[in-house]
Amino acid sequence: MVRTPPIEPPSGQRRGSPRGWPLAGIFGQVRLGEGPEAIRAGIVDVSENGVGLTMSRPVAPETALEVTLVNAPGLFACKRMAFVRYVRSAAAGGFHIGCEFDTPLGHGELTYLQA
Repeated sequence: MVRTPPIEPPSGQRRGSPRGWPLAGIFGQVRLGEGPEAIRAGIVDVSENGVGLTMSRPVAPETALEVTLVNAPGLFACKRMAFVRYVRSAAAGGFHIGCEFDTPLGHGELTYLQA
């Protein structure tokens, strides 16, 4: 039996859904576990299945996070549980944290988040 390698998405992207760039003014609030303190995070990219965050500290892969995505006027917010899939040093300092949502974002939610 001949096995074929898995099909890689274009440009080496492993995501099942295309990522989009966030609208200006979108930011994230992250809670680690049951902690009461929310940590502010920048948004690098967002797709229906996940989000790329920038944070001042690293978070270990497989960590569960509660991620809230908010627009600057505060008129829209959506909350998801997410799992850290990778952590990289960011060029501008801090860390790029790639996360996968437990429940995909809907089309309406993406409309308020993506440029």
